[in-house]
Amino acid sequence: MVKEEKEIREIIEFLEKTPPFSKLDREAVESTARRISIEFYPSGLSVLRQNGPPCQGLHLIKRGEVKVFVQEKQGDEILIDYRSDGESFGFVSLLSGDKSRANVVALQDTVCYVLPKEDLLDLLNRKARLRDFFMRSFFWNFIDKTYDEMKSRSFPFGEGDKLLFTTAVRELVSRSVVTAPATIRVREAAGIMAQHHISSLVLVDEDDVPAGIVTDQDLREKVVARGLDFENPVSSIMSPPLIRVDGGEPSFEALLRMIRYNVHHLLVIEGGSLTGVVTNHDFMMLQGTSPLSIVKSIKAQATMDGLHPMGERIHRIMAMLVRNGVKARQVTRLITELGDQLVERLAELIIRDIGPPPAPLGLALYGSEGRKEQTFKAPIDCLVLAGDPETRGLNPNVRAYLDRFISRLRQDMTACGLPLFAHHPLTGGLPYDTPTRWEERFRAGLRRGEVQEAGKLLDLRHLWGVERLTVSLAERLRKTVREEPEVFSTLLRGPLSCRTNRGFLRQLIGGWPGEEDGKLHIKERALKPIVEGVRLLAVLQDIQATQTTERIHRLAGEYKPHEKLMQDLGLVYEFLMQLRIEEQVNEMDARNPADDVIHVERLTQLEQKTLREAFTVIERFQDLLKGHVADSPAIMRGAV
Repeated sequence: MVKEEKEIREIIEFLEKTPPFSKLDREAVESTARRISIEFYPSGLSVLRQNGPPCQGLHLIKRGEVKVFVQEKQGDEILIDYRSDGESFGFVSLLSGDKSRANVVALQDTVCYVLPKEDLLDLLNRKARLRDFFMRSFFWNFIDKTYDEMKSRSFPFGEGDKLLFTTAVRELVSRSVVTAPATIRVREAAGIMAQHHISSLVLVDEDDVPAGIVTDQDLREKVVARGLDFENPVSSIMSPPLIRVDGGEPSFEALLRMIRYNVHHLLVIEGGSLTGVVTNHDFMMLQGTSPLSIVKSIKAQATMDGLHPMGERIHRIMAMLVRNGVKARQVTRLITELGDQLVERLAELIIRDIGPPPAPLGLALYGSEGRKEQTFKAPIDCLVLAGDPETRGLNPNVRAYLDRFISRLRQDMTACGLPLFAHHPLTGGLPYDTPTRWEERFRAGLRRGEVQEAGKLLDLRHLWGVERLTVSLAERLRKTVREEPEVFSTLLRGPLSCRTNRGFLRQLIGGWPGEEDGKLHIKERALKPIVEGVRLLAVLQDIQATQTTERIHRLAGEYKPHEKLMQDLGLVYEFLMQLRIEEQVNEMDARNPADDVIHVERLTQLEQKTLREAFTVIERFQDLLKGHVADSPAIMRGAV
């Protein structure tokens, strides 16, 4: 009896400091404590199984940790939450009464206080404050949100741009593809297209392999407008090479490909066979409008004044996609592709105006643009590379030309609402140089302590002009990091400098430049350690991908003992990017400048809880980075 009363007192103490039971009167707390049982779950045990029997009691975690997640039909795992001391699980399953909505697995030995279902329901009926708490709880809302997301990815329903991300390419193909030998005449090709009422004809070689495509636009512009003989071979006007897409890919991927290669038709391939053609019109039918219309407008502009409104058009379409629930990684990729098209066209018009460059010239992007993770109205980090890969200096004529080129590019990009060349120490006031000199700037920046700016160069990707200049610099930088331990350890200071403890969210706010109470600089505090740490590990593994999510995916395969951590890190990164981009849209809607500061009071309880847990995953990743250094004596020769 003494032992039983002692246990009851321990349960009462637990309830009195655990919301929402802490809001109950003393009598209700004591009554509840006497109805609670104690359960022990060893590490690795599945406490609840998705679609299995419903939970028969509310589980309050006294000590330990569990993971809550759902599994899609394809096997993909969607993390809902990690729960630890003082938190609960099982409420939704208990309330629905038909089945468990999620999997719950003990991550360590876990002790739970379990309040039986009938006792909880009685409390909910009698205590309004308790009922309101659970009905507004993050778990209920998040389960609904998670299942809505799963449904939207599984079934092509709904309207507008959301379909672009939920519809497979094969579903856009409305009819069988029509082909013809590449040896026929223009007249025959036009006759086939008229007979089948199609806007494009795929031409095949003697082995029935697609060799090119001819469109009604080709007939108008290359034949009729130029007075070309209709008896000429159709191969003289067809458009190779052909861009292909797998029928199972999301329509979004096909759209990106059309934007990247500036084409209006894609061949759809299933199992190695040609099954159809999709066009810009198909996307317009799917969406109502298509981002390809912006690309067409960009390419059609013959003056700078005509290009200046394009940046605002890009931002409007992206904001609309965010409001319709499109994922941040898809929005940022689309911003990047459209932004690339705009910069390329500006460069072409500038060259037209000031003449061809007197030396090999190329534009390369780095930082968020290099990773294809550009957000709204953020400055675009761009390098101008000139000369030859081994050249150390540029003559005065080349420098004078580059000064004019950059001045024009900066001026017109700013007019487009996409500011270029944010000031950073590495440029030394001169954002152009040879690949050799840029490598020297990289090293000099590290010696001066400009670690973050130097590290951005490891995200380098080619945009326009002579590609070998970018490839040469990127290879030099990766080799330097892999082969010189001091360089690696210096760069490692960045992701390890943002250490946070595992306290409540309020402990993560304030005390950083630019932050006030209730605000969080999400880029510096949360995204930076992920981006910079993942980048370094990717370079060590010679992973040449630049996107953070792709790097994480590839690293999960390389670091098998830490595969689960890398998967969690990928989920955390996507969540943080979603918070960041949604906050930027909110600021723009309020006609405020878009920035990287999160107003914590605007977040839901779920989002605040998830944000807090995100920092625990980041801390585990930072521990992996530190352990990686500790296990590498060569790297430890540098100062971390």
